[in-house]
Parts: sequence; structure tokens; C-alpha cells
Amino acid sequence: MLPSVLTGVLGFFCGLVGFAPVLFVRYQVKRGHSLARRHAISFGVASIGVSLVILIALLLLARHFAADTFTIFTIALIVTFLVANTGYAVWENRR
Repeated sequence: MLPSVLTGVLGFFCGLVGFAPVLFVRYQVKRGHSLARRHAISFGVASIGVSLVILIALLLLARHFAADTFTIFTIALIVTFLVANTGYAVWENRR
């Protein structure tokens, strides 16, 4: 049984871990050669798929080990993931 605050913090960090593949692919495409830039859309879609697999795996682990505070973990994970993606997109597209 985990305290609610600790579960929220774990959900926050797991949301950041779920965002990591998107960030990694973005930097690889940005620094990469022309072949990587040509396939940027497919790399982006693949990174979103990997992120979703990571998030689902983390949710299943949380459901198994901390079923009593699962809702707090889920909310923290989803909010962190969405805010990180939205914030990064706004930051990259600023002018």
C-alpha cells in the first residue's frame, strides 16, 4: 500500500518516461541525415506507438502492485504525458 502522494509522484515520473521516446526520436530526426528527415513522420508515429506501449505497461504494473491508489497514479501519468507533449509542441513551434 503506497501513500497517495508517493503514487502521484511515481505517476509523474512514469509520464515523463512515456514521453522519452517522442523526445528521443525528435532529436534524432533533427540532427540526422536526410534519410532520417525524409522518414520523420513514420519515426514520429513509431515513437508514439512505443510511448503508448510503455504507458500501458506501466499502468498494468501499477494496477497489479498499487491497486488501491491506481486512480491517482493514472491521472498523474496521463496529465504529465499530455502536458509534456503539448508543452514540447508549443515550444518547438514558437515564432
